[in-house]
Amino acid sequence: MEQFRGQPRLPKFAVPKRYDIRLKPDLVVCKFTASVGIDLDIVDETAFIVLNAAELSVTPGSVHFKAQNSSEVFEPTKVEMVEEDEILVSEFAHTLPMGMGVLGIGVEGTLNDKMMGFYRSTYELNGEKRNMAATQFEPADARRCFPCWDEPACKIFCCAIPITQTGYGRNPGFRFWGNGNYGLVTYRDTELLYDDQHSAAVDKQGVAIVVAHELAHQWFGNLVTMEWWTHLWLNEGFATWVSYLATDNLFPEWKIWTQFLVESNESLRLDGLAGSHPIEVEINHTDEINEIFDAISYTKGASLIWMLQSYLGPECFQTSTHIARKNYHKEISYFHESKNHVEVREVFWREEMDGDSD
Repeated sequence: MEQFRGQPRLPKFAVPKRYDIRLKPDLVVCKFTASVGIDLDIVDETAFIVLNAAELSVTPGSVHFKAQNSSEVFEPTKVEMVEEDEILVSEFAHTLPMGMGVLGIGVEGTLNDKMMGFYRSTYELNGEKRNMAATQFEPADARRCFPCWDEPACKIFCCAIPITQTGYGRNPGFRFWGNGNYGLVTYRDTELLYDDQHSAAVDKQGVAIVVAHELAHQWFGNLVTMEWWTHLWLNEGFATWVSYLATDNLFPEWKIWTQFLVESNESLRLDGLAGSHPIEVEINHTDEINEIFDAISYTKGASLIWMLQSYLGPECFQTSTHIARKNYHKEISYFHESKNHVEVREVFWREEMDGDSD
């Protein structure tokens, strides 16, 4: 198992296709159990299955693999949780059969207080303090809820966007502005609730921008996903640009793009420091990801998108972006399946330039 230690990415001999996840939280003792069935495509000869897991305890005897074309159930000879690399390694006595199969795993965990993975939060109802369970999986914390391939290129894509209805939920004490979950977008109270009688005008503006940003992630982030966190700016830059675009269309009297220029000073300041980073940063460990959720990825990224839109014109830009999203979202999402591996930057730039030439 030593060959899997210290690696920035998971090996690619197994590709997840579908997850069947059953969670049972106990809000009194703040513990939970999870059982996971993962449809896997074994694409290369291997006697190992390696996936992400962290701060979980594997239920003894729960790990097994059953090939689709066989009645035989393969049980591992050794199961090891490598905490420093946040991986779960199962070693089998024989090479696993190629093709589809189902991996089953049972785990136990704690509803932590770190706002990471599957965690506990509190709220008050009629003066009584109560616990609630919530999730925060981005950027790399789904592994704290259930074992999985916790990389953006391995996401499971089987849903239509836009969906017929999107829910909005409060998450008391949330440390982020919002989280653009598919179907249920959650927000910090101050970024969702607005009262004409008691809230300031700046609060209304903040709610508009944040709500638009998180809804934009349904397309840029959920539907179209970067292959790895190196390209984070594509997620956050697009969502930031869309948030100002939507707000400007709804409330043109705010002159929101003028405010954007003023707010861009922070990204310019960061970009001028010796410790600045390029808009694309090579990420070699998940510990490095949070460091690039900053004004450079968000505001500088949005500035590049805005610049390109201004060069091409709004109509051409929108048409080309729609074509790129429609034609290539599976290639951008499913890097393991795509025979014609397509870099999202190349796709986007090619469609924009083709649109301009038309």
